[in-house]
Amino acid sequence: MSGQEHFIHGMNTASYVFGAFSMCGSLAVLLTGYLFRPLRREIFFQLIWFTSACDFMFSISAAWGPNKSIQQCVVQGIFQGYFILASVLFVLLLNFTMFCRLQFQKQYISLLQMCLIGLGIPCILICIPLSDKHVSYYDVYNYEGRNTNKHFDYISDIINKGLQIEVNKFRNKMRNDY
Repeated sequence: MSGQEHFIHGMNTASYVFGAFSMCGSLAVLLTGYLFRPLRREIFFQLIWFTSACDFMFSISAAWGPNKSIQQCVVQGIFQGYFILASVLFVLLLNFTMFCRLQFQKQYISLLQMCLIGLGIPCILICIPLSDKHVSYYDVYNYEGRNTNKHFDYISDIINKGLQIEVNKFRNKMRNDY
């Protein structure tokens, strides 16, 4: 085994170990919420619970191990990107809620709004690479899937085709009216 392969193997092993510890910690928080019902009513614990759920899902996606295909790598990247962004947003929402409670003695955002922010914004941000041909989830060293419509239609292509169809319909209507 060469030095680079040895380093990659060591990094993979470390990520599995840290992922397992993270998964255990998140599972402990999730079980605490399940076992102690009075905690579920507190907004702080609800946000911590959502953060732990996102961290748990991130740890599961990180534990998939080495990818056998580029499609599996893309799916793993989407899962990891989504859940880490959601986890970070829930931590920020927790900080905002604590600041509002301590400073103003009031909660300005409901739990539903926080869930929409914490789960919705990552969904939008994960879709951004799918909207441009020049940015994708494909491996940067493997240009097979880049700049082609071989694997899927990009969102920008779908929008452009739809706009072109509508413009052509409008032009035809204008020609027929005159």
